[in-house]
Amino acid sequence: MSPKTVTISLDDKRRKVGVWWQKLQHVLGGAPFGLSRKRRFIRVDDAGLHVYLTRFTKFDVGWADVIDIRLGERNAIVVTKGGSHTIPLNRHLNARDITNALSDWRDRQRLSRAE
Repeated sequence: MSPKTVTISLDDKRRKVGVWWQKLQHVLGGAPFGLSRKRRFIRVDDAGLHVYLTRFTKFDVGWADVIDIRLGERNAIVVTKGGSHTIPLNRHLNARDITNALSDWRDRQRLSRAE
């Protein structure tokens, strides 16, 4: 990873409830505690945007494919040549960090395209 890489671990509000549920499942003989929890993150680097929100919601987008990044209070929408991807910000406690990282990279990409 280059020194310009920004990786943000997602601090999910729902995770607070999920931890006690996982412990209860473990006690009752369900899935082992460590196997059901995956690391969720957003990584912004020179190659593009790498997002792992859930087991079923993940995407990698190169900067050449990004048309626009729209930031709102509740969502960040990444518009690409192939469609759009939504990152729900109201779900995470560190939404401000996510918004700052995406806006910084959006501005840098606009400057590099203008040159």
